[in-house]
Amino acid sequence: MTDQRYFLPYQDAWIDDATPVKIFEKSRRIGATYGTSYRCVQKCLRRRNFTQWVSSVDALTAKEFVQDYVAAWCRRANIVAEGISGEGAVVIDPEKDITAFVVTFPSTGSRIISLSSRPEAYAGKGGDVLLDEVDLRKDAAAAIDMAMPCIDWGGQIEIVSAYAVDGSPATPFAKLVAQAKAANPMRASLHRCTILDAVNQGLVEKINEATGRTWSREEFLAFTRAKCRTESAWR
Repeated sequence: MTDQRYFLPYQDAWIDDATPVKIFEKSRRIGATYGTSYRCVQKCLRRRNFTQWVSSVDALTAKEFVQDYVAAWCRRANIVAEGISGEGAVVIDPEKDITAFVVTFPSTGSRIISLSSRPEAYAGKGGDVLLDEVDLRKDAAAAIDMAMPCIDWGGQIEIVSAYAVDGSPATPFAKLVAQAKAANPMRASLHRCTILDAVNQGLVEKINEATGRTWSREEFLAFTRAKCRTESAWR
């Protein structure tokens, strides 16, 4: 179990869920990736020779996952890990010219491989997979299709995303969510957290703690709504 005093309830629920297929329909900037990175590190510390794949929307985000999130958890727990500086990308598939940021945990031999959106990277691979911000990608369908077979021998896939601004119900991610809400043939675990849900569970207080602000929940929501140029962006 996670530390209930540290994470917010929707983060705890997501982190503690071991279902083979997990889908997170979320608002932006509510700490979903932060919570997921904690789970990635915990799995690498508890399992031997385990591989956690992380697919981000671009190379910069892939690097930040290592530098900003994984490195922070390692420092907090005083864990020795190689590659947490994120300074050098490693070639993991010379034939396809695929590079990634790799963090290795010497105590267990496990690793986190964080790469940008390259669906072909998953061909012939196994392990757990995190697909972050899927709805914001041009190759979302290919990323999902190539990653799914990785879990056939007992792995887990976590598909996390806010919606693109147009909010199209025809995107691969939107269809996955709709499927999970209906017949749910994959028996996926569906998590949902809007900005209102996050605020009701303590997001504003966490932001105030980190930034030194003293906003009320009402002030934060008013400011957030005012930042959105259109109703579609807000929704």
